[in-house]
Amino acid sequence: MSKLPLDIFSAAVERFTKAEELALSEWRRACDCAEPGAHLECRYCPYYKKLGLLLQSQVACEAEAEQEFATIMPLKNEEPESEMTKQQALQLFELGYPIQEVQHLLNIPARRVIRKWLRQREKLPGFSSPYSEDLKRQSVSRYIDGQAPKQIEDETGVPADVIVFWVTQAGVRRTGKYTEEEKQNCLELYKGGKSSNKVSELTGISAKTVRSWIWRAGITREQKQYSEEEKQNCIDLYLEGKSSNEVSEITGIKAGTIRSWLRKLNLSRGSQGSPGHPSV
Repeated sequence: MSKLPLDIFSAAVERFTKAEELALSEWRRACDCAEPGAHLECRYCPYYKKLGLLLQSQVACEAEAEQEFATIMPLKNEEPESEMTKQQALQLFELGYPIQEVQHLLNIPARRVIRKWLRQREKLPGFSSPYSEDLKRQSVSRYIDGQAPKQIEDETGVPADVIVFWVTQAGVRRTGKYTEEEKQNCLELYKGGKSSNKVSELTGISAKTVRSWIWRAGITREQKQYSEEEKQNCIDLYLEGKSSNEVSEITGIKAGTIRSWLRKLNLSRGSQGSPGHPSV
């Protein structure tokens, strides 16, 4: 082996050793393991996984800007609601790990599962627990300003379901995320013939929000009337081999409208029938 690869390898070992020392100094030895990583069971240990993540972050900090390192992917938890996972979650929480980190370390799909376990062991305050009024006001204000309950939970430690309960109790609604000008722009685009999905694509505002504005504004779109010539053109294009979506792109007529014409005429691909003589 040439000297250059040996130098690179030696530098990598030195960097790894330094990172390992720093990671071990931050690692909580909750599993009382004298040799982390030396046992097969370590592969499934959330504490060793935490050590791996710490080590990875230290190595990344020491690396040069142009160097790249492989990411340590967490093992999939095949039994996210097993008794063993439950006990590990309870232990991690008691050691001071927040719910979101417990979820990450154990690969539990939903936080509500962790909250249920914690409340069963009376480790997590419930809906009627004596939280301070100031904390309640702060949490509800964050929600009104647009923060998601999970995000508020991460920042305050108050369970997301408790925050939702407070919001419901207070009967509050979020402050409008969009300006009146943005709202009117969406309504005008819809009135101009764009679908709610197309309006969403053009403006970046969710189609669900657009549809709620349309409904509240009481806007109804009358069914556009097409000429027999337009209808015949669509049918001819379809019989030539084009799909209803392709015909829609060519003519600007909705694919759903085209398909409804085809159904009424009992036309199918390869049919030689005509609008007046549907195939059977």
